[in-house]
Amino acid sequence: MNHRVAAIGSSMAVRALRRVTKIVVVMLLATTGAVISKADTVTVGALSFDELNPSTPVSPGTDAFTVYNFTGVDNLGFFPVLDNVDFNSISVTYTDLSGPTPLSLGDLTPDEISTQAVVLASDTYLQAVFQATLSKTLFNIGGGQFFQADSNIVTFTLSPSSPPDLAAGVDNGLINVSGSIVTAPTPEPPAGLMLLCGACLLICWKHAESAPISKLPWLHN
Repeated sequence: MNHRVAAIGSSMAVRALRRVTKIVVVMLLATTGAVISKADTVTVGALSFDELNPSTPVSPGTDAFTVYNFTGVDNLGFFPVLDNVDFNSISVTYTDLSGPTPLSLGDLTPDEISTQAVVLASDTYLQAVFQATLSKTLFNIGGGQFFQADSNIVTFTLSPSSPPDLAAGVDNGLINVSGSIVTAPTPEPPAGLMLLCGACLLICWKHAESAPISKLPWLHN
């Protein structure tokens, strides 16, 4: 069966998503056991299965798999990652009664908040697998701490809360990244500055080596 799939990217859709984002966060926290931030995991986003247009006698209706980016400017003051982290090459692969179908959603920045793949509400969906490439693997999580991700590939499987089927408007989950907390990286001195300091020391040493002892100023009181 062919499915209609579309990326929602209009400014009107983005504004609408901004209004519901906080509601979605509350829903996620209330229904998901995932940890927002701990020693080996941080939350960077969410995947939800949403009802868009209910079915009617003349239309099968539409649902959507919605990917949220909760990093940087869109961490809502609640999620831990302070850096802007892009989700690149996003794919959502849903499984229905005919097997898995991959959907490509492109890239998602924190400024864009979310992206959606629209599917027919008349079909039955057993699960959905999210995958994306992170634009960075070292995240500032505040308090002088950084989080080093184990990989730049992040995946998450959305399973039914009441098997065997996903329920639109009910099933959702947080996208977490595995890794470890590290101390703030110490910036290395610029290479040019190090070369300049080395040259100055070499000149001083050569000057001291060639100068008569009586003319070395630091030997006189």
